[in-house]
Amino acid sequence: MLEIGNRKIKRILIVDDDPEARDSHEYLIEDMDLTPYKIEDIHNGNLQNFFASIEPNDAILCDFHLKKHSYAPCNGDWIVSQCFHKHIPSVLCTSIDEPRIRRDYLRYIPGLLRKGNPDSDELRHALKKCEEELAGEPRPSRRPWRTLVRVDHVDDERKCIYVVVPAWDIRIKVRIDFDNLPENIRKLAKPDHRFHARVNTGATDSSDLFFYKWEEK
Repeated sequence: MLEIGNRKIKRILIVDDDPEARDSHEYLIEDMDLTPYKIEDIHNGNLQNFFASIEPNDAILCDFHLKKHSYAPCNGDWIVSQCFHKHIPSVLCTSIDEPRIRRDYLRYIPGLLRKGNPDSDELRHALKKCEEELAGEPRPSRRPWRTLVRVDHVDDERKCIYVVVPAWDIRIKVRIDFDNLPENIRKLAKPDHRFHARVNTGATDSSDLFFYKWEEK
C-alpha cells in the first residue's frame, strides 16, 4: 500500500496499447508492493465501464498513444484529464520527446512523466504531485495566473498559432493548436493580437504550459 496524504493506494491500473510495456509496468508496480492490473483494451462503448471499474484505492498509469490496434478511441491525455475530474490520481507516461498533449487537457495532468520506463521513485513522485493538486495545492510550476498572451504568428498549414507570454519568457514562441483554442479566440487570433489567459507562468519548459479562461484584451 502507498500512502499519499489522506489517500491509500493499493492498486494501479495499467493503460497501455503495448503488451510489453504493460508487462514492464506490472513488474515495477509489484516491486512497489502494490497490485498491478493490466487493462487489455478499452473499446469505444466501454469507456464508461472502464471508469466505473475504478475503485476508491486505485490509481492509473496511462500511456499517451492508445489508438494502435483500436486499443482505445482516444489518447491517454483525455483519459488522465477525465480521471482528474473524477478525483482519481493518474499519471500520464510517454516515451515521445514532444507528444501532442492538448494544452487544454494539460491543466488537468499534474502527474506527467516524459519517459517510457519510469522507476518507482519517479512514479511515487508523480502520484504525489497529482494528489497535491487534487487537494487544491498545486506546485508553483503548475499554479495559473491571469497574464498577457501575444500572438506572434498564425500557421494555417499546421493549424496552430504561436504565442509569446511576456510574463514567462519573451524570447520563446509557444505553439497552440487550433483545436486547443476556444472558437472565438481562434477567429480573432492575428499577428500581434493580444489576449489575457490563465497560464502557469512558473513552468520551466514551454511543453508544460497550459492556457485557459481566454479573454479578449
